[in-house]
Amino acid sequence: MISKFTKPAHCVASLGACLTFALASSSQAGPANFQDYFFNVCEQQNSDSQDHGQLTGLCFVGPAQPGDLSTDSEASLNPSQMLSSNDAALSFARANARLQQERKQNPKGGSSGSETPIGPFSLLINVRQMQEDSKRQASFGTERGYDSDGTAFELGLDYRVNDSLVIGAMYAYEDTELDFLGELPGVNFAPVASAGRKDSKQSALSFFATADLNSNWYLQAGAGFSRSDNDFSRNSIFQESTRTLTAINSRTAGSADGESQWFSLNSGYNINAEQWSFTPYASLLWASSEVDGFSERDLSNTGLNMSFSKMERDSRIANVGINISGVFNQDFGVLIPQLRVEFEKEFDRDPQSISARFVQDNSNTVYQFAGESPDDSYINAALGLVAILPNGWIPYFEYQWQESNSSFDRSQWVLGIRKEL
Repeated sequence: MISKFTKPAHCVASLGACLTFALASSSQAGPANFQDYFFNVCEQQNSDSQDHGQLTGLCFVGPAQPGDLSTDSEASLNPSQMLSSNDAALSFARANARLQQERKQNPKGGSSGSETPIGPFSLLINVRQMQEDSKRQASFGTERGYDSDGTAFELGLDYRVNDSLVIGAMYAYEDTELDFLGELPGVNFAPVASAGRKDSKQSALSFFATADLNSNWYLQAGAGFSRSDNDFSRNSIFQESTRTLTAINSRTAGSADGESQWFSLNSGYNINAEQWSFTPYASLLWASSEVDGFSERDLSNTGLNMSFSKMERDSRIANVGINISGVFNQDFGVLIPQLRVEFEKEFDRDPQSISARFVQDNSNTVYQFAGESPDDSYINAALGLVAILPNGWIPYFEYQWQESNSSFDRSQWVLGIRKEL
C-alpha cells in the first residue's frame, strides 16, 4: 500500500514550520513517491521501540507526523543513483561494437598502393579515454545527474582466412567512475558537493567476422560479453519537515557484480574516387546488462542503508552514416585523414525500474521507483588520422563526440596501433 498524504496536511507543528516549508519548497518539489514510501515505513514502526534501531528513531524524531521529511531530504534520501547502474555497461558494449566496426574501416597494411606487407595476422592495441556528463538537474527530477570519466585498454588479434574473410577476437578492460551531483542548498540544509559515486571495472571478450561480398561491399558480425565489479556509495541527508532540528548526514556503500552481452551487425559499401574513399554504412546493436541485487553497508550508523533488487536494462541501437577518407602519400609512408558522421537511433529502451527497502525495516515495505526515457536520437561524429608506415606499423588517432543529445554530453578519444604480422 502507498499512503496518499500531502505536505500541507502535515504542517501541524506550528505556523512557523508551515512558513518554513513553504519557503523551502517554493522553487522545486521533492519526489513525492519517496515521501509516501517513508510514511508507510514509519507507520509500521513502534514509537516505544526507538532504541531498537536507528531507523525507528528517525521516524519519530520530529514534531510533525512520523516520517515527515523536508522536500530537500526527500530528494536527498531518494536512491536515484541506482537508476544509472547499467549506464557504464551499455556504453562499454557500444564502444566495443564500434571498435569492431572501425577495424574494418581503418586501412590495413598494403592499402592505397603502399609497400607495407600483408600477413595473415594483425595485432591491435588501443587506449581509450571517454567522458560523459548527464544534463539532468542535481536531484529533484526522476534521475540524478552525474559526471563520468573512464579509461579503457583493448587488445585485439585479426586473422585473414582468405582474400574475402577476416576473423578476430578482442579483450577489453575499462575503469569508469560516475560522480553524482549533490543536492541544491536549502533552508537549514547544507549538502556536500557529491551525492555519491559508482566505480565500475569491466572486462570483456568479443569476437567478429568480416566478409567481403565483392570488391566494394562488406558485411560484418560481432558478439561479446563482459563481467563487471561495481562499487556504489551514497551521501544523503535526513531532515524532518519543520527544518528546526539538526540535519543528519548519512553515508552508505555497497558492491555488486554485473554482466552484459551484445551482438552487432554492420554493412558498408566502399566508393573510390581518385584519392578519396566514401563508405556509407548501416549497423545494428543489441545489448543487455544486469547488476546483481545487494545490500548497502551503514557507514554512519543512521539506519538509512537499503537493499536493492537486481537491476536489468536492454538497448537496441541503429546507426546510419558515412565514413570519408583521403590518401596522401608522404616520404615516410601514407597519411589517411578520416571523417565519420552518423545518425543514431535507440529503440525500446524502457526506463530503469528498481525495488528497494530499508535494511532495518522489519515490515519489508518495498519502494518501487523508475527512471526516465533518455533521448533516443542524436548525431555522432569523429575525426581521425591513420598513418601506414614501413614494416607493417599502422598508428592511428580518433576523436569522437555526440551532437543533439538532450540527455548527455559524450566524447572520447582513441589512440591505437596495428601491426601486420
